[in-house]
Amino acid sequence: MTKRKQVWQTFHGNRKDAEKELGKLVEQARNGGVVVSNDITVGQWLDEWLNGAQSRMRPSTVVRYRGIIGQMSQTGLGAMRLQQVRPTHVEAYYGGLRQQKLSASTMTLHHTVLFSGFRRAVKAGLIDRSPATDLENKPKRSKSKSSSDAREHCWNKSEVQRFLVEADKAGVQESAFYRLAIDSGARKGELCALTWSDIDLDGGIVTVSKTLLNATLKDGKAQVGPTKTGKSRTIRISTDTVQKLRAHRADQRVFAMRNRDRFHDLNLVFSKQWGDVRMRNDVLGHPVALNNLGERQFHPLCKKAGVKPVKFHALRHICATLLLQAGTPVKVVSERLGHSTVTMTMEIYQHVLPDMQEQAAAAMGGILNG
Repeated sequence: MTKRKQVWQTFHGNRKDAEKELGKLVEQARNGGVVVSNDITVGQWLDEWLNGAQSRMRPSTVVRYRGIIGQMSQTGLGAMRLQQVRPTHVEAYYGGLRQQKLSASTMTLHHTVLFSGFRRAVKAGLIDRSPATDLENKPKRSKSKSSSDAREHCWNKSEVQRFLVEADKAGVQESAFYRLAIDSGARKGELCALTWSDIDLDGGIVTVSKTLLNATLKDGKAQVGPTKTGKSRTIRISTDTVQKLRAHRADQRVFAMRNRDRFHDLNLVFSKQWGDVRMRNDVLGHPVALNNLGERQFHPLCKKAGVKPVKFHALRHICATLLLQAGTPVKVVSERLGHSTVTMTMEIYQHVLPDMQEQAAAAMGGILNG
Protein backbone atom coordinates (compact mmCIF):
# COMPACT_ATOMS: atom_id res chain seq x y z
CA MET A 1 0.00 0.00 0.00
CA THR A 2 1.40 3.39 -1.04
CA LYS A 3 1.96 5.77 1.85
CA ARG A 4 0.16 9.08 1.46
CA LYS A 5 2.48 12.08 1.25
CA GLN A 6 1.35 15.37 2.78
CA VAL A 7 2.70 18.75 1.74
CA TRP A 8 1.97 21.88 3.75
CA GLN A 9 2.15 25.29 2.11
CA THR A 10 1.28 28.67 3.59
CA PHE A 11 -0.85 31.06 1.55
CA HIS A 12 -1.64 34.68 2.35
CA GLY A 13 -4.87 36.08 0.89
CA ASN A 14 -8.65 35.76 0.99
CA ARG A 15 -10.60 32.50 0.88
CA LYS A 16 -11.45 32.74 -2.81
CA ASP A 17 -7.80 33.17 -3.79
CA ALA A 18 -6.80 30.38 -1.41
CA GLU A 19 -9.28 27.98 -3.04
CA LYS A 20 -7.91 28.95 -6.46
CA GLU A 21 -4.37 28.25 -5.30
CA LEU A 22 -5.52 24.94 -3.82
CA GLY A 23 -6.99 23.98 -7.19
CA LYS A 24 -3.64 24.64 -8.86
CA LEU A 25 -1.81 22.50 -6.31
CA VAL A 26 -4.28 19.66 -6.76
CA GLU A 27 -3.79 19.79 -10.54
CA GLN A 28 -0.02 19.82 -10.10
CA ALA A 29 -0.26 16.84 -7.76
CA ARG A 30 -2.21 14.87 -10.37
CA ASN A 31 0.55 15.60 -12.88
CA GLY A 32 3.29 14.81 -10.39
CA GLY A 33 4.54 18.38 -10.32
CA VAL A 34 3.96 19.79 -6.82
CA VAL A 35 6.58 22.41 -5.98
CA VAL A 36 7.57 22.21 -2.32
CA SER A 37 8.68 25.41 -0.61
CA ASN A 38 12.42 25.57 0.05
CA ASP A 39 15.10 28.14 0.88
CA ILE A 40 17.80 27.11 -1.61
CA THR A 41 19.42 30.08 -3.35
CA VAL A 42 20.22 30.41 -7.04
CA GLY A 43 23.95 30.10 -6.37
CA GLN A 44 23.51 27.00 -4.20
CA TRP A 45 21.29 25.31 -6.76
CA LEU A 46 23.61 26.07 -9.68
CA ASP A 47 26.50 24.51 -7.72
CA GLU A 48 24.39 21.42 -7.10
CA TRP A 49 23.28 21.29 -10.74
CA LEU A 50 26.84 21.53 -12.07
CA ASN A 51 28.09 18.85 -9.67
CA GLY A 52 25.52 16.48 -11.11
CA ALA A 53 26.01 17.46 -14.74
CA GLN A 54 29.81 17.80 -14.95
CA SER A 55 30.38 14.14 -15.84
CA ARG A 56 28.67 14.84 -19.19
CA MET A 57 30.77 17.93 -19.89
CA ARG A 58 34.30 18.59 -21.01
CA PRO A 59 36.66 19.65 -18.18
CA SER A 60 37.25 23.04 -19.81
CA THR A 61 33.49 23.64 -19.89
CA VAL A 62 33.15 22.74 -16.22
CA VAL A 63 35.91 25.20 -15.31
CA ARG A 64 34.21 28.02 -17.24
CA TYR A 65 30.79 27.25 -15.76
CA ARG A 66 32.27 27.00 -12.25
CA GLY A 67 33.82 30.45 -12.64
CA ILE A 68 30.55 31.97 -13.85
CA ILE A 69 28.59 30.43 -10.97
CA GLY A 70 31.18 31.75 -8.52
CA GLN A 71 30.77 35.29 -9.89
CA MET A 72 26.99 34.95 -9.93
CA SER A 73 26.89 33.79 -6.30
CA GLN A 74 28.35 37.14 -5.25
CA THR A 75 25.56 39.10 -6.95
CA GLY A 76 22.01 39.84 -5.89
CA LEU A 77 20.67 37.19 -8.26
CA GLY A 78 22.92 34.48 -6.87
CA ALA A 79 21.83 35.23 -3.31
CA MET A 80 18.10 35.20 -4.12
CA ARG A 81 15.92 32.25 -3.19
CA LEU A 82 15.42 30.12 -6.27
CA GLN A 83 11.64 30.24 -5.98
CA GLN A 84 11.60 34.06 -5.79
CA VAL A 85 13.36 34.66 -9.11
CA ARG A 86 11.29 36.16 -11.91
CA PRO A 87 12.24 36.91 -15.55
CA THR A 88 12.66 40.59 -14.61
CA HIS A 89 15.40 39.64 -12.13
CA VAL A 90 17.25 37.68 -14.83
CA GLU A 91 16.90 40.56 -17.29
CA ALA A 92 18.26 42.97 -14.68
CA TYR A 93 21.23 40.63 -14.17
CA TYR A 94 21.97 40.65 -17.90
CA GLY A 95 21.68 44.43 -17.87
CA GLY A 96 24.39 44.59 -15.22
CA LEU A 97 26.63 42.34 -17.30
CA ARG A 98 26.20 44.62 -20.31
CA GLN A 99 27.31 47.59 -18.22
CA GLN A 100 30.53 45.67 -17.56
CA LYS A 101 30.97 45.51 -21.35
CA LEU A 102 31.40 41.73 -21.41
CA SER A 103 31.82 40.06 -24.79
CA ALA A 104 28.85 38.49 -26.53
CA SER A 105 30.33 35.01 -26.08
CA THR A 106 30.74 35.53 -22.31
CA MET A 107 27.18 36.85 -22.05
CA THR A 108 25.98 33.74 -23.86
CA LEU A 109 27.80 31.50 -21.36
CA HIS A 110 26.06 33.24 -18.46
CA HIS A 111 22.70 32.65 -20.14
CA THR A 112 23.54 29.01 -20.89
CA VAL A 113 24.34 28.37 -17.23
CA LEU A 114 21.13 30.02 -16.00
CA PHE A 115 18.93 28.48 -18.69
CA SER A 116 20.26 24.97 -18.10
CA GLY A 117 20.21 25.29 -14.32
CA PHE A 118 16.66 26.64 -14.17
CA ARG A 119 15.43 24.00 -16.61
CA ARG A 120 16.85 21.28 -14.37
CA ALA A 121 15.23 22.92 -11.34
CA VAL A 122 11.85 22.61 -13.04
CA LYS A 123 12.43 18.90 -13.65
CA ALA A 124 13.51 18.50 -10.02
CA GLY A 125 10.26 20.05 -8.82
CA LEU A 126 11.95 23.05 -7.19
CA ILE A 127 10.20 25.62 -9.38
CA ASP A 128 7.19 25.33 -11.67
CA ARG A 129 8.56 27.46 -14.49
CA SER A 130 11.98 28.65 -15.62
CA PRO A 131 12.53 32.42 -15.24
CA ALA A 132 15.16 32.29 -18.02
CA THR A 133 12.63 31.80 -20.82
CA ASP A 134 10.63 34.39 -22.78
CA LEU A 135 13.08 37.17 -21.95
CA GLU A 136 13.00 40.50 -23.74
CA ASN A 137 16.76 41.07 -23.69
CA LYS A 138 18.23 37.57 -23.82
CA PRO A 139 21.94 37.55 -24.78
CA LYS A 140 22.48 36.56 -28.38
CA ARG A 141 25.34 34.46 -29.60
CA SER A 142 27.82 36.43 -31.68
CA LYS A 143 27.92 35.07 -35.23
CA SER A 144 30.28 37.64 -36.72
CA LYS A 145 33.51 36.21 -35.27
CA SER A 146 32.91 32.67 -36.56
CA SER A 147 31.94 34.02 -39.95
CA SER A 148 34.96 36.32 -40.19
CA ASP A 149 37.29 33.50 -39.08
CA ALA A 150 35.87 31.25 -41.79
CA ARG A 151 36.48 33.99 -44.36
CA GLU A 152 39.97 35.01 -43.24
CA HIS A 153 41.43 31.66 -42.19
CA CYS A 154 40.94 29.72 -45.37
CA TRP A 155 42.94 28.31 -48.28
CA ASN A 156 42.10 27.75 -51.91
CA LYS A 157 42.57 24.42 -53.68
CA SER A 158 46.13 25.20 -54.71
CA GLU A 159 47.16 26.05 -51.15
CA VAL A 160 45.55 22.86 -49.82
CA GLN A 161 47.47 20.77 -52.33
CA ARG A 162 50.78 22.48 -51.52
CA PHE A 163 50.22 21.92 -47.81
CA LEU A 164 49.42 18.22 -48.28
CA VAL A 165 52.62 17.75 -50.28
CA GLU A 166 54.60 18.96 -47.26
CA ALA A 167 52.47 16.82 -44.92
CA ASP A 168 53.34 13.76 -47.01
CA LYS A 169 57.04 14.59 -46.62
CA ALA A 170 56.69 14.93 -42.83
CA GLY A 171 55.75 11.28 -42.31
CA VAL A 172 53.14 8.60 -42.85
CA GLN A 173 51.11 9.51 -39.76
CA GLU A 174 51.27 13.23 -40.55
CA SER A 175 50.15 12.56 -44.11
CA ALA A 176 47.09 10.61 -42.95
CA PHE A 177 46.29 12.99 -40.09
CA TYR A 178 46.16 16.23 -42.07
CA ARG A 179 44.47 14.68 -45.07
CA LEU A 180 41.74 13.26 -42.82
CA ALA A 181 41.43 16.61 -41.00
CA ILE A 182 40.71 18.49 -44.23
CA ASP A 183 38.63 15.69 -45.75
CA SER A 184 36.37 15.16 -42.73
CA GLY A 185 36.27 18.62 -41.19
CA ALA A 186 36.56 16.95 -37.78
CA ARG A 187 37.71 18.94 -34.76
CA LYS A 188 41.23 18.50 -33.40
CA GLY A 189 40.05 16.64 -30.27
CA GLU A 190 37.81 14.39 -32.35
CA LEU A 191 40.70 13.39 -34.60
CA CYS A 192 42.98 12.66 -31.64
CA ALA A 193 40.31 10.48 -29.96
CA LEU A 194 39.77 8.24 -33.00
CA THR A 195 40.48 4.53 -32.59
CA TRP A 196 40.85 2.05 -35.43
CA SER A 197 37.47 0.58 -34.50
CA ASP A 198 35.96 3.96 -35.45
CA ILE A 199 37.17 3.62 -39.03
CA ASP A 200 35.77 1.28 -41.67
CA LEU A 201 38.52 1.32 -44.28
CA ASP A 202 36.66 -1.01 -46.63
CA GLY A 203 33.57 1.19 -46.59
CA GLY A 204 35.49 4.47 -46.38
CA ILE A 205 33.49 5.60 -43.34
CA VAL A 206 34.68 7.32 -40.15
CA THR A 207 32.47 7.41 -37.04
CA VAL A 208 33.06 10.45 -34.83
CA SER A 209 31.58 9.84 -31.38
CA LYS A 210 34.05 11.29 -28.87
CA THR A 211 36.70 13.93 -28.30
CA LEU A 212 40.04 13.79 -26.48
CA LEU A 213 39.95 15.71 -23.19
CA ASN A 214 43.55 15.29 -22.08
CA ALA A 215 46.68 13.66 -23.48
CA THR A 216 47.42 12.00 -20.13
CA LEU A 217 45.82 8.68 -19.26
CA LYS A 218 43.36 7.97 -16.45
CA ASP A 219 43.20 4.44 -15.08
CA GLY A 220 45.25 3.32 -18.07
CA LYS A 221 42.78 4.70 -20.60
CA ALA A 222 42.62 7.79 -22.79
CA GLN A 223 40.52 10.58 -21.30
CA VAL A 224 37.71 11.12 -23.79
CA GLY A 225 34.30 12.77 -23.63
CA PRO A 226 31.34 13.38 -25.92
CA THR A 227 31.54 15.53 -29.03
CA LYS A 228 30.72 19.22 -28.75
CA THR A 229 27.06 18.61 -29.56
CA GLY A 230 26.91 15.33 -27.66
CA LYS A 231 26.01 13.47 -30.84
CA SER A 232 27.96 11.01 -32.97
CA ARG A 233 28.15 11.24 -36.76
CA THR A 234 29.42 9.15 -39.65
CA ILE A 235 31.55 10.68 -42.39
CA ARG A 236 32.34 9.17 -45.75
CA ILE A 237 35.90 9.95 -46.79
CA SER A 238 37.68 9.95 -50.15
CA THR A 239 39.51 6.92 -51.53
CA ASP A 240 42.79 8.86 -51.39
CA THR A 241 42.33 9.48 -47.66
CA VAL A 242 41.51 5.78 -47.17
CA GLN A 243 44.78 4.86 -48.92
CA LYS A 244 46.75 7.20 -46.65
CA LEU A 245 45.08 5.67 -43.58
CA ARG A 246 45.86 2.13 -44.80
CA ALA A 247 49.51 3.06 -45.28
CA HIS A 248 49.58 4.67 -41.83
CA ARG A 249 48.03 1.62 -40.15
CA ALA A 250 50.58 -0.71 -41.72
CA ASP A 251 53.43 1.63 -40.74
CA GLN A 252 52.06 1.97 -37.20
CA ARG A 253 51.99 -1.83 -36.77
CA VAL A 254 55.61 -2.09 -37.84
CA PHE A 255 56.55 0.79 -35.53
CA ALA A 256 54.75 -0.84 -32.58
CA MET A 257 56.47 -4.18 -33.23
CA ARG A 258 59.92 -2.61 -33.46
CA ASN A 259 59.31 -0.73 -30.20
CA ARG A 260 57.16 -3.35 -28.46
CA ASP A 261 58.99 -2.81 -25.16
CA ARG A 262 58.15 0.91 -25.22
CA PHE A 263 54.91 1.10 -27.23
CA HIS A 264 51.66 1.23 -25.22
CA ASP A 265 48.92 0.20 -27.65
CA LEU A 266 45.61 2.00 -27.01
CA ASN A 267 44.29 1.28 -30.53
CA LEU A 268 44.49 5.01 -31.28
CA VAL A 269 44.65 6.02 -34.94
CA PHE A 270 47.04 8.88 -34.16
CA SER A 271 49.45 8.47 -31.24
CA LYS A 272 52.82 9.57 -29.93
CA GLN A 273 55.88 8.64 -31.99
CA TRP A 274 59.54 9.22 -31.17
CA GLY A 275 59.33 12.87 -32.18
CA ASP A 276 56.58 13.37 -29.61
CA VAL A 277 58.54 11.89 -26.70
CA ARG A 278 60.03 14.99 -25.10
CA MET A 279 59.01 14.77 -21.45
CA ARG A 280 59.73 12.02 -18.91
CA ASN A 281 56.10 10.86 -18.84
CA ASP A 282 55.67 10.79 -22.64
CA VAL A 283 55.03 7.25 -23.85
CA LEU A 284 54.92 5.82 -27.38
CA GLY A 285 51.34 5.02 -28.37
CA HIS A 286 49.76 7.51 -25.98
CA PRO A 287 47.46 10.29 -27.27
CA VAL A 288 49.15 13.19 -29.01
CA ALA A 289 49.21 16.46 -27.06
CA LEU A 290 46.45 18.73 -28.37
CA ASN A 291 48.26 21.96 -27.52
CA ASN A 292 51.41 20.94 -29.38
CA LEU A 293 49.84 20.17 -32.75
CA GLY A 294 49.74 23.78 -33.89
CA GLU A 295 52.98 25.27 -32.61
CA ARG A 296 55.26 22.26 -32.97
CA GLN A 297 53.98 20.70 -36.17
CA PHE A 298 51.21 22.50 -38.03
CA HIS A 299 52.66 26.01 -38.26
CA PRO A 300 56.08 24.84 -39.55
CA LEU A 301 54.31 22.81 -42.26
CA CYS A 302 52.38 25.90 -43.32
CA LYS A 303 55.63 27.82 -43.58
CA LYS A 304 57.32 25.10 -45.65
CA ALA A 305 54.33 24.93 -48.00
CA GLY A 306 54.39 28.70 -48.47
CA VAL A 307 50.69 29.02 -47.62
CA LYS A 308 48.92 31.65 -45.57
CA PRO A 309 49.40 30.84 -41.86
CA VAL A 310 46.10 29.82 -40.29
CA LYS A 311 44.92 28.22 -37.05
CA PHE A 312 44.51 24.44 -36.96
CA HIS A 313 40.77 24.92 -36.51
CA ALA A 314 40.77 26.59 -39.94
CA LEU A 315 41.03 23.14 -41.54
CA ARG A 316 37.33 22.75 -40.67
CA HIS A 317 36.59 26.03 -42.43
CA ILE A 318 38.64 24.93 -45.43
CA CYS A 319 36.73 21.64 -45.64
CA ALA A 320 33.35 23.39 -45.49
CA THR A 321 34.24 26.23 -47.85
CA LEU A 322 35.64 23.96 -50.57
CA LEU A 323 32.64 21.62 -50.33
CA LEU A 324 30.15 24.48 -50.56
CA GLN A 325 32.01 26.02 -53.48
CA ALA A 326 31.81 22.62 -55.20
CA GLY A 327 28.02 22.72 -54.86
CA THR A 328 27.60 20.34 -51.91
CA PRO A 329 24.24 20.96 -50.17
CA VAL A 330 24.51 22.98 -46.95
CA LYS A 331 22.74 20.25 -44.96
CA VAL A 332 25.34 17.68 -46.01
CA VAL A 333 28.18 20.01 -45.01
CA SER A 334 26.48 20.77 -41.70
CA GLU A 335 26.16 17.07 -40.88
CA ARG A 336 29.77 16.45 -41.88
CA LEU A 337 31.07 19.16 -39.53
CA GLY A 338 28.78 18.10 -36.69
CA HIS A 339 27.03 21.45 -36.35
CA SER A 340 23.96 21.48 -34.11
CA THR A 341 21.81 23.10 -36.82
CA VAL A 342 21.95 23.89 -40.53
CA THR A 343 21.30 27.52 -39.60
CA MET A 344 24.63 27.66 -37.79
CA THR A 345 26.42 26.42 -40.91
CA MET A 346 24.68 29.03 -43.06
CA GLU A 347 25.58 31.82 -40.63
CA ILE A 348 29.25 30.86 -40.46
CA TYR A 349 29.66 30.36 -44.20
CA GLN A 350 27.33 33.09 -45.42
CA HIS A 351 30.19 34.56 -47.48
CA VAL A 352 30.17 31.39 -49.66
CA LEU A 353 26.43 31.32 -50.27
CA PRO A 354 26.29 34.21 -52.81
CA ASP A 355 28.73 32.28 -55.03
CA MET A 356 26.47 29.24 -54.74
CA GLN A 357 23.49 31.33 -55.80
CA GLU A 358 25.41 32.49 -58.88
CA GLN A 359 26.26 28.88 -59.72
CA ALA A 360 22.61 27.90 -59.27
CA ALA A 361 21.47 30.76 -61.51
CA ALA A 362 24.00 29.77 -64.20
CA ALA A 363 22.90 26.13 -63.96
CA MET A 364 19.24 27.06 -64.27
CA GLY A 365 20.04 29.28 -67.23
CA GLY A 366 21.67 26.33 -68.95
CA ILE A 367 18.60 24.18 -68.25
CA LEU A 368 16.11 26.76 -69.50
CA ASN A 369 18.13 27.46 -72.63
CA GLY A 370 18.59 23.80 -73.45
